[in-house]
Amino acid sequence: MNRAISMTVFASALGTLFWACSSSNGTTSPPASGGTGSTTGGSASVAGSNSQGAGTGGVSGASTTSGGSSPTAGAANGGGSSAGAASTCGPADADCASAAALMTKVVSDFESGNGWFLFAPDDKGATSNPPAGDNVPISQILCPTNGRCGSNFAMHVTGSGYTSYGPSLSQDYVYKDADAGLVGMPQDFSMYTGVMYWARRGDTAAAAPTLRLIVNDVNTHALGGVCDPTAATGSSTKPSNACFDGWMAEKAIPTVWTLVKLPFSVLKQGGFGKMETAIVPSKIYGLTFQMPNMATFDFWIDDVSFYKE
Repeated sequence: MNRAISMTVFASALGTLFWACSSSNGTTSPPASGGTGSTTGGSASVAGSNSQGAGTGGVSGASTTSGGSSPTAGAANGGGSSAGAASTCGPADADCASAAALMTKVVSDFESGNGWFLFAPDDKGATSNPPAGDNVPISQILCPTNGRCGSNFAMHVTGSGYTSYGPSLSQDYVYKDADAGLVGMPQDFSMYTGVMYWARRGDTAAAAPTLRLIVNDVNTHALGGVCDPTAATGSSTKPSNACFDGWMAEKAIPTVWTLVKLPFSVLKQGGFGKMETAIVPSKIYGLTFQMPNMATFDFWIDDVSFYKE
């Protein structure tokens, strides 16, 4: 489906976010403008469909894809060498048990088919695998050899050469469709502590060590009716009501599967858009994983959930 949300606005916001909050990517100034991402859309369903900063999430707590076919074993980069993988990729059994004991609301477990929407600028010479688009293919976990904590599939994104801003994996609960109008509803996760996911850095040499999670709520998403989707991005000295200055945290990702737990209380805005005092967990519009720009990246992401402890 065609999305009515401006790809240019979203791209510009992402580019500014990397400038305002860069840590290890070497960015020193904001890009003049963001690149143009894929406008390919997926079909909507009750369970959910993805989009650029727009696609419904799994409100049932199960996998967010519906009707997807099972991926073939070993497709789309299967997670590194299978020989001796269990000892090099983790996690420990105790980590699996600890994660299973948490109260969770699953956003995506990636076991039934497709991944999220991958949005990327059209930077010359830049590449990503999989290519940008809706419901990107997932990959079989071969490191460890028998999967991770009972999970056999995950999102795996590699790439390099992006100078405008890094690609993003997005899963939103609300988007605007040209034919159907507004689709989905913001979700209430106020009974949860925050967001958690499993991740590991892949085997690509010199891959970037950190990954950023962004949570958009009613105040930061363009469809929330609070921020201004037409406003230019600002800074600490030049306030702005621009959208997509979401609540974020950047975490170091090791080469072994690691459980990342991010309480709502630690998430901070980048400072280029409409600023608020705290996230609104009762009106969450979507989640985004942001890849670093000006770097080679290789990340595995699995079992994205809201958790309570």
